[in-house]
Amino acid sequence: MNKFEKAYKILEKNVKCPSGCSLCEIYGIVFLPNELEFLVKKNQIDKKDKKKFAKVYYYGGHKIYALLMDNGDCPFKNKIGRCINCGARTLDCRTHPAIPIFGHDKIEIYFDKKCPLVQRGKIPKDFKKRARRAWHLVNPPRWWKNFYNKIQIQNFGYL
Repeated sequence: MNKFEKAYKILEKNVKCPSGCSLCEIYGIVFLPNELEFLVKKNQIDKKDKKKFAKVYYYGGHKIYALLMDNGDCPFKNKIGRCINCGARTLDCRTHPAIPIFGHDKIEIYFDKKCPLVQRGKIPKDFKKRARRAWHLVNPPRWWKNFYNKIQIQNFGYL
């Protein structure tokens, strides 16, 4: 079992988003280094098809993939807002509404206050702890953490 499988297993008991909620899509979903390739292989997705759902960005000379939103919609959601391929979700998607902010030697987890489940107090009590463990396990490189923190500060104003 590789680090992605182990992290995903920690999150098996996941947050159940309400039908039609697409809040996570507003902010964009970012793949960890090597995560796209892992998910393509694991889910037997044709490598040529990854261009249909992933866009390449560059940050400090590093290639970063993000989920390509079609008119703002996740390519893995059906018409009623349910994931049609739960196995192909990134760690970023699996841990939403928990938002990690990476420090030098620790990870702070914040919750997206706009999430209806957060507002109603419906997030499992142990979810923050499990999300932090999953992020620690994959331990992204420093450049990726810096990129991710920058996005979260722009989206949520954290830090």
